Amino acid sequence: MKKIIILILMVFLSACSFINPEGSNIETPETVKPPIYGKWVVTKYIYSDNLSNDNFMCKEIIGMDVLFANKESFIAGEYIQGPIYKTKKINLENYLYNKYNLNHEILSVENKDAYAISIKQSDLGAYEIIKVTEDKAFIFRNGFIFQISKSDDEIKDNELSLAIASKKDENIDASIETLGSKAESGLLLGLKIPDTSKLPTYNYKTIYIKFSDAGVENLYESSNILLPRLDGFSEVEIQRLFKGNETTDNLIIKKRLDSIDESQTKEKPIQIEDRNVLKNIIYISDDIINIENYDTNMGIKKLRIYEIDKLESKKALEVKDFIDPDKTQGENLLDIENRLEDSRNIGIFRQNGFWKLMGRNYNEEKNTYNDFDLNLVLPTSINKYNSLPIPMNEIKKFHSRIKDAFISPDNKFLITLENDMLKIYNIEKGDIIENPLFEREIGDNADIIMSQWAMGRYSRLWQKEISRKN
Repeated sequence: MKKIIILILMVFLSACSFINPEGSNIETPETVKPPIYGKWVVTKYIYSDNLSNDNFMCKEIIGMDVLFANKESFIAGEYIQGPIYKTKKINLENYLYNKYNLNHEILSVENKDAYAISIKQSDLGAYEIIKVTEDKAFIFRNGFIFQISKSDDEIKDNELSLAIASKKDENIDASIETLGSKAESGLLLGLKIPDTSKLPTYNYKTIYIKFSDAGVENLYESSNILLPRLDGFSEVEIQRLFKGNETTDNLIIKKRLDSIDESQTKEKPIQIEDRNVLKNIIYISDDIINIENYDTNMGIKKLRIYEIDKLESKKALEVKDFIDPDKTQGENLLDIENRLEDSRNIGIFRQNGFWKLMGRNYNEEKNTYNDFDLNLVLPTSINKYNSLPIPMNEIKKFHSRIKDAFISPDNKFLITLENDMLKIYNIEKGDIIENPLFEREIGDNADIIMSQWAMGRYSRLWQKEISRKN
């Protein structure tokens, strides 16, 4: 009798549900229906991490069929043979923030419990489906998000197979897989390398990587920060001043002029300094700069974010300035302000391949500070192209020494920081190719303080500007 009970239990467990409450991945056995099944249709375009993508192309995807079966599937223009389904239960808010750096409100769903389903063919990259109800889900692929709705609840297995067979033979020009491809792009990186001096000192440089469809076209390096702004490029530097026993850093931002063009007017530089305060650039974009101010008298390091055009007023932004009042993120403001002793003591740091807004609290007794994630999605101006279609944990599995990474908007190239090297790898069908196609030494313990992508003709304009000599 005991053996019979054990045998029954084994049979029962082998046919158990695909859901794992702890969130570990479970592959679907062939005898069980996949975790998402049947006939669905694309009903809405939700989001693209590339703001330059043509929305007209996205509209072509609306209304396309999405068919899920056990041994094959058809996802808005792409046929997948022998799909491998893996599923985990997730908290929607935490999952979207940690994996995609997105606010869950972008999906406009109330329920925070959902299922993340990856669908992968053995030699292709994975789609991810976030299933929020039995008849509503979202497709995540190549930086795009589309909503899908179940269109047939009663479809039979043989009917589903016939529907997929008819679709895979159609001549379809548009698909989610082919959206947003750009042949030319350029990545502008601002780097900070610590010096070995007694006082905190940093060397700054700019690297511009020009990509074409064939690969890395060229790489340019400048010994200071070159910052693209609406009216052209600016140069950013920190000048250290010594006067008696005082050591002060002067932050200077000045428009970059072309020495050949005599018609250009020399503008007054934007600058800021505080006596006996050293400055460390944490983050910079075309409109804001994040500085760590180190008061050498007090031994205190405070973070401040300034608008560049208002830098000389020394008026720092507060955490509320990074919260969209139209979003319910604002409901978290009181909780954040309770945790943050100084609402201006905030910084924008790289964390797991994304720019994150951090808070800093200072312990006066121990003369130490603590930085912590404020769990807020930063504005679009900072988040543009801030995407990792391959999650950072997968990138680190590829090489454990990778500490930071970027993926090109067309998902063809992986750019990494590894020890003292910058390396670039090809990505083919969602997989990173082992041997780097380009590598360059950048200095020990380099950190990224700026990252901006230029697309299409802008990539060539930036190339021309950065390659010229003053």
